[in-house]
Amino acid sequence: MGGFFTNWRQNIIYIGFVLIFVIFALTLSQKGFLNPTNLLNIIRQTAMTAVMAVAMTFVLASGEIDLSIGAVAGLTTVTVAMAIAAAGPVAGVLAGIATGIAVGSFNGF
Repeated sequence: MGGFFTNWRQNIIYIGFVLIFVIFALTLSQKGFLNPTNLLNIIRQTAMTAVMAVAMTFVLASGEIDLSIGAVAGLTTVTVAMAIAAAGPVAGVLAGIATGIAVGSFNGF
């Protein structure tokens, strides 16, 4: 298994081929896989993870590591949901930003 990770640049091509094969197989096996509604649903479900992945790319590129991103995202999501239920969407957005800033500044030190 160690050889797979040491030659990752060569193996990324194989991973790409496997991904293309899986998409092709799903397209053939299920008629509704590549319809616009399903593709839009996939994009909506992966949007938050993509934003966090981009942020973690910058953290890792600077030589640091941050394992708390999932916990911060969960806490912020719960805070936003509670604030929206109590005071509306504007308060929810402000509560989410405030929670992210508070936890981020606490984790920064």
